[in-house]
Amino acid sequence: MSRKINPHVARFLRDNCIIETDAEAPHKELWQRYCEWTHIKRMRHTLCPQSFYQNCKKAGFEPVSDRTRVVKWKGVMLKPIPLEMTSL
Repeated sequence: MSRKINPHVARFLRDNCIIETDAEAPHKELWQRYCEWTHIKRMRHTLCPQSFYQNCKKAGFEPVSDRTRVVKWKGVMLKPIPLEMTSL
């Protein structure tokens, strides 16, 4: 992660993601997992989508778009959710 990013986003990425050059994560899934993570951690607020987008770019991830919107990020992928967490 190159430029200074929000410390909460940095912690989310460290705890929930694998950062590799060829990895890819769907934009909506990454955003949704971030929102769920802030809720579980009982954070008072979640960054707006635009701020989260900027923090992903600062972290060195490349946005991949379909000409109208970002559909995935290159350079990051979500860690699998443990089976016991999916049944909650």
